[in-house]
Amino acid sequence: MLFMVLATASMVGQDFDMNKFTYKELPFFAEKEQIIKIFGEPNKEFLPQKECGFLSTDSQSKVFHSLRYDNALYTGALGIKYLLEELSLEDGVEVSYDGHKLTNQTDLDELIAIFGMDVMGSLHDTYTGRHLVRSVNSDDGILFILENGKVVKIRYWSPC
Repeated sequence: MLFMVLATASMVGQDFDMNKFTYKELPFFAEKEQIIKIFGEPNKEFLPQKECGFLSTDSQSKVFHSLRYDNALYTGALGIKYLLEELSLEDGVEVSYDGHKLTNQTDLDELIAIFGMDVMGSLHDTYTGRHLVRSVNSDDGILFILENGKVVKIRYWSPC
C-alpha cells in the first residue's frame, strides 16, 4: 500500500500542471465572466503594476486587470483568461489540485504525498518559507507559502 502511495505521489510530482487546480468550481484559468458569476463583483478592480513577468503590461503588450476578492486575486487581460494569482488559505478556504484538497491544515507531509518528494522534498526540513513548484508546460509556477509547517497561501509566479 505504501508503495502505491509513493508511486502515485511521484507521478503527480512529475506532472505538475496548474490546469489541475480548481477553486470554488473555477479552473485555475477562467474567463472574467465566470469569476464574476461565482464570486459577484470584486471588492476592487485595478491595473496591476508589474515590472516584468507574464502578467506585466510592458512585457506582454497587453493591459492586465486584477480582481480582488476577500481571499483571492485574479489577474488577466482582454483575450487572455484570468488566472488565480493569489489565494489566502484562511479558515474554511480550500483549493483542489487534481482531486486533492489543500487547506490551511495541509502540512508538508501531505504536500509531499500529493506532489512527490522530487517536487516538495526540499521543504521537508522547513516549516516556514516559500517553495516554488514550476509548471511542466511553461516557465511559470506556483509558490506555496508555509507558516509553522502549514500552507497559508498559494501565489502564481512567473520569471522576469
